[in-house]
Amino acid sequence: MINRYVVVLLSAVLGCSGEAPTAQVASDPQATSPESKPLQQPVTSVPRLLTDEELSAGWISLFDGESLYGWQATSNANWHVADGAIVASDGEEGLLCTKVQFCDYIFKVEFRSAPGTNSGIFLHTPTHPTDPAVDCYELNIAPLDNPFPTGSLVKRQKVAGEYESDDWQSLEVKMAGGLVEVSLEGEKILTYEDDTPLQRGYIGLQKNEGKIEFRNLKLLPLGRAPLFT
Repeated sequence: MINRYVVVLLSAVLGCSGEAPTAQVASDPQATSPESKPLQQPVTSVPRLLTDEELSAGWISLFDGESLYGWQATSNANWHVADGAIVASDGEEGLLCTKVQFCDYIFKVEFRSAPGTNSGIFLHTPTHPTDPAVDCYELNIAPLDNPFPTGSLVKRQKVAGEYESDDWQSLEVKMAGGLVEVSLEGEKILTYEDDTPLQRGYIGLQKNEGKIEFRNLKLLPLGRAPLFT
């Protein structure tokens, strides 16, 4: 079985460079010995992260449902995993970023924000962005009285509808060149064209104000042939 974290890392490399690294496997001199006996390995239960259809299409999971493996915090916030979700409620403002950068892709995530929460998802971002109008795309999660309520791109484009909720919501974002398309609960709510597009960057989950939860984070690299068949 291919380790799911290897899939994440190799797919990330392909998504930006188009070249896959060469894997080398060390040989075990006892593996071919006629006197060697097969080792009994404990059977463990692996969480079902992607469907067969998603795996065939090339989707990769960015969250194993149990740990923050593959993510890095950029501030002293209490990022942790609870009930199969990535959660933050206290601590310094900042991001929890992927450890690899991505280029063009479709990103899916479910989020839940407590009343009054101001959070967001940063796309094509550095680990410490300074201006969402210039160095990243900040997809806001915020109350209706915010200048850029949930679904808006901060300092770039505001959504026309009202999408505030304290229940789980499914979000899908397409990043393709200068195009940013956002769908919430299956409804396309924002289309943005950047004349000077950012080409690549990390995906960052924001801790700002209030409690925020994220789960089922998955990504489909665009513009490259599937890594595994």
